[in-house]
Amino acid sequence: LIPFLTPWEFWQFVGDAYGVPREEQRLRLYEFADFVELPSHVQRKKKFIRDFSQGQRKKIGLVAAIMVRPRRLVLDEPFTHLDPRSRARFEELVLSLHASHGTATVISSHDLEHVVDVSDRVLLIEEGRILFDGSVDRNTLHVIRTHLTGRPLPPASR
Repeated sequence: LIPFLTPWEFWQFVGDAYGVPREEQRLRLYEFADFVELPSHVQRKKKFIRDFSQGQRKKIGLVAAIMVRPRRLVLDEPFTHLDPRSRARFEELVLSLHASHGTATVISSHDLEHVVDVSDRVLLIEEGRILFDGSVDRNTLHVIRTHLTGRPLPPASR
């Protein structure tokens, strides 16, 4: 993020860098209106990214990353600082991006529950060693927890 830009300036900067026409940028941003609060025309010129909460800054960055509809997307701890509603909506956005544009997403995160919700494969790496590599199904979290702790845990109520 560029802290001395407003969200709109930042999104425009990213859109321009990826060659997304300005009118298309505006239309795409409105797709995220229920995820990130789009400032009104008057507010667009006043509030810099540095003045937003950590959660809002996270959303501003995530919108910038997905608004360009990348073929490959790498995210580091994307669920950190997001409230439960925003996490759920972001999961929908990632799945939609994959379904509509074929985007392959790699997520690095300690938040396994949310990663499992948006993934078809999970790879656990610790100190450069692969601890777990498997496809995702309804038992994945249980299998991972068992693998990590070395003892069976009660099945997750999912």
